[in-house]
Amino acid sequence: MKLERSDWPLYMDRLGSLSGELRDCLPDALVISPAKTGTSWLFARLKEHPGFFVPEQKEVRYFCEKWRFRSLDWYAGVFAAGRGKIKVDVSPTYALLPRTAIRAIREVNPAMKLIFLMRDPVSRAWSHAKHMCVYGEGNFQGASRRVPDVRPEQWARNFIHDFPLTSGTYESGLTRWLEFFPMHQMYVGFYEDIATQPGRLLDQVCGFLGAPFFEWPEASLAQRVFEGSPEVAAEGDLARLRFVLRRRARKTLDLLKVKFGLEVPPQWLNTLSGSQLDCAYPVTEKYRGHTITYDGLFFRTMRNATEIHAPMLEQLRIVLGNPRAEVGQHTEDVALERNLDSVLAPDLRYSDSI
Repeated sequence: MKLERSDWPLYMDRLGSLSGELRDCLPDALVISPAKTGTSWLFARLKEHPGFFVPEQKEVRYFCEKWRFRSLDWYAGVFAAGRGKIKVDVSPTYALLPRTAIRAIREVNPAMKLIFLMRDPVSRAWSHAKHMCVYGEGNFQGASRRVPDVRPEQWARNFIHDFPLTSGTYESGLTRWLEFFPMHQMYVGFYEDIATQPGRLLDQVCGFLGAPFFEWPEASLAQRVFEGSPEVAAEGDLARLRFVLRRRARKTLDLLKVKFGLEVPPQWLNTLSGSQLDCAYPVTEKYRGHTITYDGLFFRTMRNATEIHAPMLEQLRIVLGNPRAEVGQHTEDVALERNLDSVLAPDLRYSDSI
């Protein structure tokens, strides 16, 4: 079904009300981690724990997709078999939900607990790029699905595609969810712990969700779920990823320290240090721009190049006060990082899935 911008103001009307006999069927927790942060591994481990219930198939995607044609009763029914257990919906695209949807989730279940895993942004983005290539998603639609065949400019274009870029902007997603849910209802963890201390990570998740202790077999803890294509990023690709993600990573570090008292794993040095571009981002073909979302209202910056220059920034400021206005096309290249982030208000961020 085609996703229409105009649908979002009708969000609560589309959800409808929940039948009383199904109220105890709603999930107790949502895994809202972005793609490529270990959600498939976590889903597999939760299925093994007798105290949890997860649907047979991962990613119900009700609050980001199926709400358009399924009722809230249908959603609760998906978890009806889990009565008496801790019911968990693992849907990575929830990380990208706008405030309209998050506010509605809060109204549906104010006690909902949230799990947000994150990963070194460069490693996550590279994994996501390879996945999009193999499955022909985003800018890889109609292109070769063999990772070794991808040209550097195709990788560069993917690194600033709306979906992967938004997925790696953790600070934005965390901030939106924390506006409606208190910190004590959110668990923040790290993908890197799956490799280094998986048992400890699962014990923390169980404790957070109130599940009894469970000893997972060593084989389960070490299992690689949906292991991606093995190709390693070239140094030029790493430099471009750091150019795009480094400032976003630092914002995440600041938020984690202030809000949760957390430090990121040492593997994040892959993003925070190392080579970085010292010139404008190397994509010159037409690019459709970023979709920006704010409380269900949408703004799209259309441009011929990948960067935005000063006159366009002024137009963006005008657009923010007029949600129906459109931004024109511009061609001059300047640094993406110096401009787009600086003009967006704290409550305005990128999104693709909505």
